[in-house]
Amino acid sequence: MCVQEGLYGTIGVVLIHPENYPNECNKYYFRVGWDGNLNYTAKVDFVGHSWFLKTNWLDYMFNDTERFQKFKVVGEDIALSHKLKQKDIETFAPPYPYDNQELWGSYKKYAQTLGVDANAVSLNLDNITKMNCAMKEIIKDGFMAINQTDKDYIFNLRKNLDKYYMYNNVKNMKPIEKVLSVRNSQTKKYKIISLLGIQFKIKRI
Repeated sequence: MCVQEGLYGTIGVVLIHPENYPNECNKYYFRVGWDGNLNYTAKVDFVGHSWFLKTNWLDYMFNDTERFQKFKVVGEDIALSHKLKQKDIETFAPPYPYDNQELWGSYKKYAQTLGVDANAVSLNLDNITKMNCAMKEIIKDGFMAINQTDKDYIFNLRKNLDKYYMYNNVKNMKPIEKVLSVRNSQTKKYKIISLLGIQFKIKRI
């Protein structure tokens, strides 16, 4: 925050086709944060799970947002980033050192167990529909995804996600896995085959 003021969050969402969010992760959007590690701060479209921002910025969430408030339990994360961007305040996911979860916004093992129980907002089909309606409402209000204004940035972001993921997975492999292993890439678009320390990327069909 001292280096780059902005809204920071535990999970950053980068939209490829905003109008289809939140359907089909990796096709219409991807995530950066504890569920998509990078070793540098990444600009994203919006953040969820936890927020870090200047207190007075919260006022913007209630500035001409009555039509978004009808969705009640969803859309607040998208709306906040949208309203901040109108004030030239960008949204970021901070670095996530692969080997030090003390510096993460969530412990992965807890987020993947406690965060997916029956009460999770994102596991309710009605809420999924509401999220999509909220996104479409915000698009009508002028929201534009980074992918619509800077495709090169998004291309490099996805490439760096894969690169960081592959590097850390190889580093933490057991000796037998270094001889031969097959893993999904971070974006699940590729199979990563490691053979005697040489990496091959095979596109999934």
